[in-house]
Amino acid sequence: MKIVVRFCGKTSFVQADPSEPILSLKGLAGNACGLSSSMVVLQHNSRILEDSNTVASYGIRNLDTITMYPRLLGGGGNMSENDGAMAMKEKNDCLICRRCYARSGKSAQKCRKCDSKDLRPKKPLKTMKKK
Repeated sequence: MKIVVRFCGKTSFVQADPSEPILSLKGLAGNACGLSSSMVVLQHNSRILEDSNTVASYGIRNLDTITMYPRLLGGGGNMSENDGAMAMKEKNDCLICRRCYARSGKSAQKCRKCDSKDLRPKKPLKTMKKK
């Protein structure tokens, strides 16, 4: 069966078998667009396709459209302790407007939204004790 693969405004056709795993479909689609299978994510009917399942298990039929997205890095899960502490300090080191509760920089004289001069430092987070 033929499957339509869309990626960055380009459309290409891939020949696939219904019993074929999604991982091999990723390889075919990635080769058509010049990317490796580990660098892309496939989506069909707003569902992300898992590598271990087959094409037929998602109900993909002839001439169905699959959208291919590049895999994006990030999420903050792999941040070192020092970088995480520095990011939290920057986030919590600001001034809060008493009128509209908008966050402004630590050296601000007036609120960036309502131009009020009534600013206070952000309160530190309360830590909960583990039982």
